[in-house]
Amino acid sequence: LVAAIAFAIGLNFYAQYHSQVINFEFIGAKESEMLLLQDGGDHIVIDISSGAYEYSNDAYQRTVENTATEISAYILTHYHTNHQSTLYKLFRKAVVQTLYLPYPQDLEEYYKMSPLVALAKSANVDVVLYDSDKATSISDSVKITLSPREYLKRSTHPLLYLTIDTPKCKITYLGESSSDNTTYSNQLSGSVANSRIIILGTHGPKTKNPIDLGNLNTVKEIVFADKDIEAHFINNVRETVTFYRNT
Repeated sequence: LVAAIAFAIGLNFYAQYHSQVINFEFIGAKESEMLLLQDGGDHIVIDISSGAYEYSNDAYQRTVENTATEISAYILTHYHTNHQSTLYKLFRKAVVQTLYLPYPQDLEEYYKMSPLVALAKSANVDVVLYDSDKATSISDSVKITLSPREYLKRSTHPLLYLTIDTPKCKITYLGESSSDNTTYSNQLSGSVANSRIIILGTHGPKTKNPIDLGNLNTVKEIVFADKDIEAHFINNVRETVTFYRNT
């Protein structure tokens, strides 16, 4: 297994007629990360990786460990060329109900997306194209909002942040250097301020500036996927906040 850090947090909330539990797990290795959610019988994988098969396979193995027989939703947050071979192998091994793909922002992304759509259709996997910066319903209780891909002049790697909303909890993932982007600044302050869990991930250009997330009154857990990220973090949180570190 490739995971460098893994943990699970159970979040309780009441659905319309019955009690539901959402289980959340973060898997991180190098600059590739996976977010796993279980919402009742729905098993959701959010791919923030380099597209290498080992990360998708690790996520699948963990869903199996959680008694899943299939992946309800496999969500790509951005495109890599090797996603094609990875998804080919995954679809041969696992039952995937729906593949979620972000609308391409340019021609290069379109050419990476098109083979994935054809591959999914050949494997009888439904395809949903979703808009960045708009909430997308993944299950009865889970919505995700992905930022439009932005870039810094010093790197070809996209900046990325996303939020996961449930009736009782918001999770915000911040890729490296995402707080440096002026386009994100207003959106980040509102998203972070209302989050219970914040993940400071490694995907994106290396962090070089202090990370000041401002008001963190609602935050209960912060994940540092890398010790260098933690070194840049301006710690103005309450003592009751729990830190998870990649050791």
